Amino acid sequence: MRSVPSHSRSGGRPLEGLAMQKIDPAFLFEMGEQLRKVPTLDQDTPSGTAYFALQGAANAIEQAVGGSIYWHLLRAPCRAASAALVEQMRSMSRGILQADDISTAKLEHMEVLKLQALYTKFETLFLGDLQAGALYLVSPKGGYDTDALTEAGLLLFSSDLATKAPDAIRDIKEATRCIAFELPTAAGFHLHRAHESVLRVYWDNVTGGEPRPKENNMGVYLAELDKLNKGKKAVRLHLRSIKTFHRNPLMHPEQSLENMDQALDLLTAIRSSIGYMLQEIPLDSATPLFDDMSETRVQWADEPAAS
Repeated sequence: MRSVPSHSRSGGRPLEGLAMQKIDPAFLFEMGEQLRKVPTLDQDTPSGTAYFALQGAANAIEQAVGGSIYWHLLRAPCRAASAALVEQMRSMSRGILQADDISTAKLEHMEVLKLQALYTKFETLFLGDLQAGALYLVSPKGGYDTDALTEAGLLLFSSDLATKAPDAIRDIKEATRCIAFELPTAAGFHLHRAHESVLRVYWDNVTGGEPRPKENNMGVYLAELDKLNKGKKAVRLHLRSIKTFHRNPLMHPEQSLENMDQALDLLTAIRSSIGYMLQEIPLDSATPLFDDMSETRVQWADEPAAS
């Protein structure tokens, strides 16, 4: 079974191919759980409890400030405050270990006051920087899993798509990301590009290897398939309905997909059409991915008169 990659423990991870990070909300919760122990420390805190609280909080801060995606949100004053706080906590931890009797060691009053002052300063700066950060939540679209849309768009299509029509992979992934990030018209373009990538492989198989039409657009392919009477008639009719009701209108600058419902409707139509074509394509028919994507670029021009 195919699955979506899991989070790392650095607060998140980058999305493949994007200058964008996927955050892990649990990371901040776990960090806060460690930090909340610091204000409770005083001279009466048992040495073992104090030691592990100091070490846990110091580790959490170092991970957040120096090894997580949140580092980019933190300004210089916050980073400096975090370094001072961590150094104080490490120093107090060493003091416990160096005591003559660790079991009875106590935190010094002045050290506790210094710790609390440094903690308050760091907390104020840290919360301020997080609140000012450009963090956004991607809402679900049409019941689709957000992880699948943003990172594994192929999961929404037939499992043999990548094997039979690898040229469509890139556009499928981009299309589902555009749906996740509410860019319906961009999603439409990528969906049609992916659809026509599969159509070219479909042509190769149902025509028995006939040369592809010189004009690389959907109308010409369908006209030639009708002329040759190749491919199932029901599939050709489905392809023509997509061309007429979805593809042709989107090719005009004044037209666009106005909302996510339209993008999701197109996704459903394209998915079914690709599925029908894949049923007639054997597994050993895949053509290699082109190094130059321009070679497979769809011709977004008005359809010829013959259609």
